[in-house]
Formats: sequence, C-alpha cells, structure tokens
Amino acid sequence: HITVDGLKLEPDTGVVWKVSPTGTQASVPGGPSLQYSLFALVIFGLLTIGIARGPAPARRSYNGLWTGAIAGLIMGVASMLISALVLNLPWYAPPRVFATMVMGRAAVANILEFDTVSFIVGLLVLLVLTSLLGQIFTLFLRTNMPGRIVLAGFFYGLTTWALLQYFVLPLFFPLVSDKGFPPFWYAVAFAIYGLALGALFARQPVLQIE
Repeated sequence: HITVDGLKLEPDTGVVWKVSPTGTQASVPGGPSLQYSLFALVIFGLLTIGIARGPAPARRSYNGLWTGAIAGLIMGVASMLISALVLNLPWYAPPRVFATMVMGRAAVANILEFDTVSFIVGLLVLLVLTSLLGQIFTLFLRTNMPGRIVLAGFFYGLTTWALLQYFVLPLFFPLVSDKGFPPFWYAVAFAIYGLALGALFARQPVLQIE
C-alpha cells in the first residue's frame, strides 16, 4: 500500500482511491449515518420542491433530456478537472468509475493508464443518467423566475447526490460509491450539475399552456 497526501493507492485491486484518516479516528467512520443521510435528502428535496413550486409546469418534459445531457457534460468536465487539479488523480478516472455500472470492476483495472473503451462507456453512462435526471427535474419545475430555477436546480443536484451517494449506488452499483470521489467531491460535482441544469432551463422559452 502506498500512501500519498492522505490517499491510499492499492495496486491491482481496481481501487481508484481511498481517503485514509490519519491520527485520530474520523468523526463519522464510514461516512454519515443513515439518519444524517435521510435528513440531508429530505431537506434538499423539500428545498427543491419549495423553490420550484408554481401554478403549472414551466418546461416540457422532453426538454429535460437534452438539457440534462448538456448539464451532464459540464459536470463531467468539472469532475475531470477536480480529479486532475484537486485530487492529483488521472483526469480520465471519473468516467471510468461510472463505467463500472456497465462493465464492472474491469472498467477501473489499470486506472493509471488511459483506456478508450471504458472512458467512452463511462461518458455514455453519465449522459444517460443526467438526461433522465434532467427529465425528472421538469416534473418539479413549475416556476418561470430565472433566479428560482437556478436555485432549484442547485438543490436538485444536491438531492440527487444524497439519494445516489448513500442509497442507490451502495445498493446497486457499490463500485461507484466505494471507488470514486470522496462524498464531498461527489456533492460538488452534482451541485455543478444542478447549477448548470437550472441555468440552461432558465434560458429556455416559457411553456405556454393552452
């Protein structure tokens, strides 16, 4: 095991990185408790619904697909920048971690070397996921005020992060949550996604209800 700047690299295990607590024990071993996770999910979700509320749907649901995909690309670029500039990891690591949802552990084998297939598969997974999340957002978006749309998008991004990070991914795709970003940086990535999603929706024409 090699420990560099608090990161434990485990060669030939498929593990991309782990944060290794040093000195005293971490305040919340293994991540936040179920109660904290549920609390964050409920609070972020209620904020999203409250800020996005309005008399009628504000955007067409199919617009959420392409809007979510564009916001997902922005999130992907941000994740790769975080990986390279903040965490000192390969810039191509985040898409390959998402590729484990389809390819399993093989997607992160030899993570220090660029692999075209797993990189492309990861990007496609990210686009599909964020497209669906964008369409779901239109179900809650009922305001036409640009500022509220952007703010609702921000909290929607954090809502999806809490749901995926602590409930969906550990149950169905544990490789993503175990071998990807630390939770804080996943939260940052999804917050960027939410802000981009909200900003893109805020620039779209208002839906006219006949």
